[in-house]
Amino acid sequence: MRKNLDGTGPEVTGRRAHRTRREILRIDGVVAVLISFFCYCALEGTCGTWAATYLTLGRGIDAGTAAGWASLFFIGITAGRAVSGFVSMKVREHNMIRLGQALIAAGLIAVVAQGTDALLAPGLVCLGVGCAPIYPSIIHATPARFGEDVALELTGMQMAFANIGSLVMSPLFGVIAQSIDVRLYPVYLAALLAVMVLAAERLNRVMRRKHLAAGR
Repeated sequence: MRKNLDGTGPEVTGRRAHRTRREILRIDGVVAVLISFFCYCALEGTCGTWAATYLTLGRGIDAGTAAGWASLFFIGITAGRAVSGFVSMKVREHNMIRLGQALIAAGLIAVVAQGTDALLAPGLVCLGVGCAPIYPSIIHATPARFGEDVALELTGMQMAFANIGSLVMSPLFGVIAQSIDVRLYPVYLAALLAVMVLAAERLNRVMRRKHLAAGR
C-alpha cells in the first residue's frame, strides 16, 4: 500500500478503496470543488430560468422579444459545449474553468450595461458560452485531482450538489424577485459567480500544493 496524493489514507493497489462521505469531505480541496459546482449549477439554472422575466419586468422588453433573447443563453451553452470539446484538447481543465468564468463576467457586464438594450442579446449568448466548459471540466478533472479511488463517490457527491444548487437557488431568486426586485437578477448571478471563483481558486491552490509535495 502507498499514500494517495492527498495524503489522507492508503491507496489499495489492484482494487478501489471505499471511502465514506465523511472521509471524502476531509480530503483537502473537496469542499471547495463541491461549493464551486453548487454555485455553477445555481448560476446556470437561475440564468436560464429567469432571463425572460428579467428582460420583461426589469428592462421593459416585450414578452415575445424577451423569450427569443432568453433562448440565446441556451444556444450559447450548446454552441459553447461543441467548441469547448475541441479547445479542451489544448487547454487544461482549470484554465477552461477560468475561461468560462471570465466569459460569464463579460456577459454580466453586457447585461447590466445602462442606457442601451443592444448588449442584452450578446450578453446572454456570452453567459451561455461561458457556462459551457465549466460543468464538463469539473467532472473530467475529478480523477486526476483526487485519485481514482474516490472519483466515483466524489462524482456522485458533485451531482448531488449540482442538483441542490439548481433546485434551491433558482426558486430562491424567484422569492427575491417577488419580494424585493427582479432587477437584482444580475447581482444575484454575480454573487454566485464570485463564490464560485473563490472556491475554484482555492481548489487550484490546493492542487498546486499537492503536486509540489508529490514532486519532492
